[in-house]
Amino acid sequence: MPPSPEPHSDWHGRQRGGGGYSQPAWLVWLQLSLTTMLLVLFVVLVAQSRGQNRSMQNLQQRLQSLENSRALERTAALEQQLRAMLTRLQTLERQEAELAAARQRQRDLEEQLHQQQALLRRPPRQAPLLEETPREVPAPPPPAAPISP
Repeated sequence: MPPSPEPHSDWHGRQRGGGGYSQPAWLVWLQLSLTTMLLVLFVVLVAQSRGQNRSMQNLQQRLQSLENSRALERTAALEQQLRAMLTRLQTLERQEAELAAARQRQRDLEEQLHQQQALLRRPPRQAPLLEETPREVPAPPPPAAPISP
């Protein structure tokens, strides 16, 4: 019998089997460690992404509350201005009513003045002509008799 061919060995000294090529042990460990490292990196990235998402939500809530606060301040300032304008408007309306009343009083007084001036401008009534001789004044009636019971 011819000598059996020896299985070929790889450059690491491993024997190759009949049908396939087996990987060295360190390569298997290297693949396992790289896969584990990639898995750990993926988990870390997911955790960081979630943390950033929470941070973004917190910042958005703060921003919204600041905007609401500023809007509330603007609303309060506008409300104060509106109240001041309302007060001024009421004052103007009151002054307008007082002015209208004063004008009416002035018209009434002017009317009275014109009436009095018209009375003064009329010619005086002429008195009946008096006789040049004085009239006799009638004598008082005689005293009445006492009433007896």
